[in-house]
Amino acid sequence: HIAIILSSLGNNITDNDIMDWANKQVEQGKKSSRRMNGFKDASLSNSLFFFDLLDSLKPGIIDQSLIQQGTTKEDLISNAKYAISAARKLGATIFLTPNDIVNVKKKMIFTFVSALMATTTAATTT
Repeated sequence: HIAIILSSLGNNITDNDIMDWANKQVEQGKKSSRRMNGFKDASLSNSLFFFDLLDSLKPGIIDQSLIQQGTTKEDLISNAKYAISAARKLGATIFLTPNDIVNVKKKMIFTFVSALMATTTAATTT
C-alpha cells in the first residue's frame, strides 16, 4: 500500500521531502513551533505534532479540548487514537495503530505522514 501512496506523490520523493512537507505545513498553519526531526523523533509519541499537522491541513478538524496534555500511557494512546481518527476524517488511508505512534515506529510514522501528504496533494490536484 505504501508503494501506491508514494507513487501518487511522484517518482523521486524522499523521506526528507515528506518530513520537510510536514514541517512546512505546520509552520504555514502557524499552529505551533513544533517540528518533526525525523520519523523516529521521540517527541512524536504524544501526537501533538500530528494534531498541528492535521489542523494545518484542514483547520478545525482537531477539537483542542479532546487533546490530552499528560504523559501517561493512557494519555498517549488516547491522543494517538484521536490523531488516527482525524486523519481518516481527512480521507487518508491509515495503516498504523495507536501503539505505533506511542512507540514511534519509524516505518509506520513514515507511512502515516506519507498518507497525509498523498491525500492532501491529491485533493489539491484534482
